[in-house]
Amino acid sequence: MKRKLLVCVMALAAAFAVTGCEKKENNNNGGETTTTAAPEVKLTCEAKMDSDTAKISLSYENDAIKKATYTTTDKYDSEKEAKSEYESDSKEVNEALKNKGMTGSISYSGTLVTKSVTFTVAELDDVSKSFYDEIFDEIKDKKFDDAKSFLETSGYTCK
Repeated sequence: MKRKLLVCVMALAAAFAVTGCEKKENNNNGGETTTTAAPEVKLTCEAKMDSDTAKISLSYENDAIKKATYTTTDKYDSEKEAKSEYESDSKEVNEALKNKGMTGSISYSGTLVTKSVTFTVAELDDVSKSFYDEIFDEIKDKKFDDAKSFLETSGYTCK
């Protein structure tokens, strides 16, 4: 398994080395201009409280959030309680995911219920924007370093 992973990583590195940056010709003076897309930077932070977990993943482009994912995993006392929570939340979650710019899921396994929602910021309609604002209120307008600092002081561990 490790060998296959190593081969994949090496192949990916080779592909990046071969493709390099995209070049555009500038016909004004016959010179060349090199253009590169702004790099996408990712921040992933996780917080645990007792047996529950919250995870926030942010993708930045040009120091603005491009995509934001919020995932929670809650542990219940019994499988029956987890299944009941899953069933009651499924309708609400699936209804919310019909809004533009939102994707996600809800699942349960044993005593764990996991809910995840991803927002593509540029595609949000008014309703999905209100969900986004509610979940990411404190960090939605923060740059990468400021969001990381805020989340870490709020009890999250970031990488």
